[in-house]
Amino acid sequence: MEPTGASIDLSFGQFQDGANLTSVAASFPIFFNAEVYGRYTKLNSDYQEEVGTSIYIQSDPYAKFTVGMGYETGNRDDSYEVEDLVALIGTNISDWYLEANIIRGDVVTTPFGLDPELTKALRQSGFLDATRTAVGLSAAYFASSWALSIGYRDYELNRDSEPSADNINPVLQGLRNERTDERVRLGEGISYRTQIWSDMSAANQNYYRQVSHIADQEANADFYFQYQQYSFATGLYWYESERFNEQVSSLYGSLDYPISNNLSIALLLSSSDQEASFYSELGLGIHW
Repeated sequence: MEPTGASIDLSFGQFQDGANLTSVAASFPIFFNAEVYGRYTKLNSDYQEEVGTSIYIQSDPYAKFTVGMGYETGNRDDSYEVEDLVALIGTNISDWYLEANIIRGDVVTTPFGLDPELTKALRQSGFLDATRTAVGLSAAYFASSWALSIGYRDYELNRDSEPSADNINPVLQGLRNERTDERVRLGEGISYRTQIWSDMSAANQNYYRQVSHIADQEANADFYFQYQQYSFATGLYWYESERFNEQVSSLYGSLDYPISNNLSIALLLSSSDQEASFYSELGLGIHW
């Protein structure tokens, strides 16, 4: 296999419940057959917003051995923010490609319903911060007209429990003692606001496709098939998040067709085991 050159992919999707998803991805070769690629994705709905970004640089991905570094971010409703550094090493063995990832990042968890001034004080104290590590494994097999790939990531957070009213109040009391009377007055509402956060139901945050890597575990299996000018893909994606009390499995199918040497169009349909989760997406690819 040889690099195909630079490309930009644009896509827009609509969920059954009215939420929409926009994505922009790009890749291009640089020196010594290395490649740079990145993606920006945003989910918008009446009750939720999530943004995910990633950028990678990788040595020749078709060489016997390949290495790379990546930077990934995610933000859901300004309540859960992640920044990850990813190191990857891969190898091409005959028709197989095998890859391992080592991931380390920072997490900021903001309780729901807090006054912005309280949130700012807690963030400055570092109480909401944590780090996480993960290992990712993936494998792909390439035949003459089809391919199969699988992947898995498992994250571990270095914090025993989420910030809550019980453990935030002592921290806020310490902040009150260190700040002026004006700062003290800003903290008077902490007890009932954190209780609102504790009582919020995850059912109010239905979510069907992970935009960024905020889950504790995720796995995928994909099958690709080429027939004449048509490219077909289907796959299963699963993730689990304790923070958002979610465990979601989704199935998708897509069709890609080149309309010229430099343009292609794509249609993707998917559904999950959640209610009102049907999703459709149109994409445009620009290649040169």
